[in-house]
Formats: sequence, structure tokens, C-alpha cells
Amino acid sequence: KSNQVIRKVIVEDKTKPIVTLGVDTLILDVHGKFVDPVVIVTDNYDMNLPYYRYIDDLNMDKLGAQKVDYYARDLSGNYSDHKTLTVLVVDREAPNIQLYGETYIKLNRWQQFTEPGFYASDNYISPLKIEISGTFNSTDSPGTFLRLYTVTDISGNKAQASRTIEVGESYSELKMNKDNSIFTILPQPASEKVTVLSSQVF
Repeated sequence: KSNQVIRKVIVEDKTKPIVTLGVDTLILDVHGKFVDPVVIVTDNYDMNLPYYRYIDDLNMDKLGAQKVDYYARDLSGNYSDHKTLTVLVVDREAPNIQLYGETYIKLNRWQQFTEPGFYASDNYISPLKIEISGTFNSTDSPGTFLRLYTVTDISGNKAQASRTIEVGESYSELKMNKDNSIFTILPQPASEKVTVLSSQVF
């Protein structure tokens, strides 16, 4: 009689699953909501395995690059390699400029210009510094001029607003005192020569 040999065969799954990301980098707007990219988990045996996400303090209110890790585990206890997603939080929104007062201002020549005021705000950092440029420097000469207000946030987003300033020719008014010994010209010229035409003898 031959001896009977019994072998115990253990079938094991030692192959780890594979995690694949649809993208390696995800660009999201600051203050926005984080949404997972396409994540695919494949395995040599198990089907429809879930994936797991590991986030080390993801902050959607802070600009810059951050990391999110994805991994999977099959029913045999095999863990996949981690796949890292780079989340780039950016600011693509331009700041806002608010001009107080009128955007079209008429002045007489030599009349003093008073800035009505302005304010700039941003979705990330406020307030912002406003740079003023343009063709308007003074009311010494008549003409139509542009006063340009420009603001740039830390991400390079730029916004502009402008005022149009029209300087009209000013005709002087002659005022004399009672004994005609002193006269005043209004408005006071800054640097222009003044010619007084009068038939009156002083």
C-alpha cells in the first residue's frame, strides 16, 4: 500500500494595488474648494477598491504649493505606493479700485486741484498701494488730461481706473480798491505774464 501525501496549498495575493492620478498638479483659486482629481485604483485580484487621501494641513486660504498623498489597500492587506498630488493655490482675481467723487472734473486754469480720494481692495490682501500716473500734473496750462490710478496685487494681477481732468482757459477779473491805488487779479496766475488793458488812468 502506497503512502498518501497531503499537500496544503495556500494561495496568497502579495501584489500591491496601483494608484493612478489623472493629473500630477491641480491649480485652484485661493479661498476655493478642494476637489479630488480623477483617482484610479487597479489590483490584480480585488475590484472596485477605494482610495485613501492623506492631507497634511491643506490650506486653501494660503497661496503656494501644497501636497496631497493618495494610496490604496487591497483585501489581502497590501498597500500601494503613495501617489503625490501637488495642489497649487493661486490668485487670479484682479484687485478693485474705487474712486470717490467724479471721474470727469472741470477746472479753471490755475485753479487748485483737490484729489477726491480713492481706495483699493483685493480678495487676498487689502488695502493695496495705488500708483498715480498720467498726463495731468497741474492746472498751469489748459487742456484735457488723464489721471491714471493703478494697483497691482502680490500675484501680479493689475487693475486701473482713471479720471479725466479738463482745464479751461481762465479769464482774469480785475478788482480795485476805492482809491484805485491797488488792484488784484483773480485768479492769481502762477507764472504767467499778465497784461492789463484799461482806458482808466491810474
